[in-house]
Amino acid sequence: MTHSVDRLIHNSLKEICKKCKEDFSGLAIVCYEDLSHLPYISLHKEQSFTDFDLKNINETLLRISTYSSAYHDGFHFYDINSKKLTHISQFISPPLESVAYVNIENIIPCGAREMTAYLTSSIQGIFCVGLISANKTIKVFKNNSIVK
Repeated sequence: MTHSVDRLIHNSLKEICKKCKEDFSGLAIVCYEDLSHLPYISLHKEQSFTDFDLKNINETLLRISTYSSAYHDGFHFYDINSKKLTHISQFISPPLESVAYVNIENIIPCGAREMTAYLTSSIQGIFCVGLISANKTIKVFKNNSIVK
């Protein structure tokens, strides 16, 4: 399952990257099995998904990853078991205790979103964290390593 999920995530990020328009703001997605070890909070008062077609995850992510979308900021969550987008526009805060056990020199210098993705990738229950920067660079972090 691991290789097929890896491939699915990377292919989805590539498809989103190919289809994005000039106002693309970037994208951060946490692919998970369990969120109980990841501190997070919504960046919006309500999490109403009625405006989104959650069956078409790539199109939903593409639509919300524009500067004109109120949901473009933060991290979005994808449950790899149910294959559903479960949370949109979340602030996440990976525990900093893990910094003592990882080699952050592998990633710095970097921005806040990239460091957050890197540290989050080692949290129990997190499969990987995918990023697409505003300049359309794709990175996937898994267990404190860049895998794509």
